[in-house]
Amino acid sequence: MIFSRDISSCQTDAACVAIGSFDGVHLGHQALIRAMVESAKALHVPSVVINFYPQPIVVFKQLKRDFYITELEERKTLIGDLGVDYLITLPFTLALAQTSAFDFLKDLHQRFGMRELWVGEDFALGKGRSGDVTRLREIGAELGFQLFAIPHVRVGAEVVSSSLIRAALRAGDLVRAERFLGRPFIIKGTVIHGARRGHEIGYPTANVAMDAMRVALREGVYWTRLTVNGVEYTGATSVGTNPTFVHLPNPPISVETYILDFDEYIYDKMVQIEFRQFLRDQVVYSSVESLVEQIAKDVAEVRGYERNDSTRPANLLTRPAETHS
Repeated sequence: MIFSRDISSCQTDAACVAIGSFDGVHLGHQALIRAMVESAKALHVPSVVINFYPQPIVVFKQLKRDFYITELEERKTLIGDLGVDYLITLPFTLALAQTSAFDFLKDLHQRFGMRELWVGEDFALGKGRSGDVTRLREIGAELGFQLFAIPHVRVGAEVVSSSLIRAALRAGDLVRAERFLGRPFIIKGTVIHGARRGHEIGYPTANVAMDAMRVALREGVYWTRLTVNGVEYTGATSVGTNPTFVHLPNPPISVETYILDFDEYIYDKMVQIEFRQFLRDQVVYSSVESLVEQIAKDVAEVRGYERNDSTRPANLLTRPAETHS
């Protein structure tokens, strides 16, 4: 897949194009993009996905935190896995917001020889969101492309949406989020040096900084799986502000994972954390001893989940060891 943040660097003689924000690349997004890719293959033309980063709502509302389900790199990987030929991620600006739907699509039609435009049924673009599906169909008739407006995907009685996924993650409802995403929620990051409190109390952790713009997970402890160097391990992950130790106004959110049965030096390594189950909320403990006692219970609970999980990978390592971080 060819990826670009500059639309002027890409051009085709003919193409099928899908437009959307695609945050989360959830089941609805996947259905739309797959349908577009299949049509492009049938027509023997390239498939093109156009999305925006930052997203329009982030710019209009000047959001500074707690929004994105997927970071840019993760979104790129997920869309690429759907067989797309070109992914163009445009920086959304207030200047771009003043462009009419007609002018924007005319440029796409000229640049890509756009034969088909694929969008969601409630999609709209252009100044004032005036380019709804009805208007896009009119523009298509004028410029010479066909519009396909894909209906919502439902899971049970609910329409799959990024908004519902964000709400589920904020509530710690990983089962619901995974049902809409079609996969577990993950974060990726580089292991950084922390305050070494975990090491001092016998539960060393791999610490990963979480971008403030990522959707804010419910603070607490989770059963997780952490992948490093291509190998997956069981983890107990704390997401929160360490209230037992940190007493600052508006402290940053930390993501700290105790990796079970693990003893390797992984500072500066890229890791992936897959969130499997919310265990409990954050608690302020009166003593370090009380905290250590609770962590032991958390680890035992995680082991129980792992033993009983039918999706447990065959290569999931459990080696006798004690320390990291």
